[in-house]
Amino acid sequence: MKVPTIRRWVNLPESFAQIMMASKPPGLWLRSEGCPHGPIRVATSFSGNDSMFLEKGWKTFLRSKNVSKGDTIIFRYDGDETLWARIFDSDGDRAGCCMESSSSSDEDFYNNAEEAQVSSSDDEADSEDDH
Repeated sequence: MKVPTIRRWVNLPESFAQIMMASKPPGLWLRSEGCPHGPIRVATSFSGNDSMFLEKGWKTFLRSKNVSKGDTIIFRYDGDETLWARIFDSDGDRAGCCMESSSSSDEDFYNNAEEAQVSSSDDEADSEDDH
């Protein structure tokens, strides 16, 4: 997913939301692939039949990984409660706290990854926003 702006929530792809509708977890762990720092718990919410949002904790994750406007994040879901992230800067170079991962190959990561487009928003307020 391309990060058009830094905000407190993000709408995940419809295809992923449909998979998660059966269990509707109250939150997920976000981890940066190859980074030794611990995961960040992010609250989830659901709207309708095809919308899933990452909310409280999302902006903390972005800040902790130094994600900037224009960066791209590719997620891989572990099937349980963790979204693994690979972060790339606006030039397409690997970014984040750790540049290389010894836990899995790039090929394995991308074969199980979900990439999404996120709609643009000018919301950068410090208050929690509804969607």
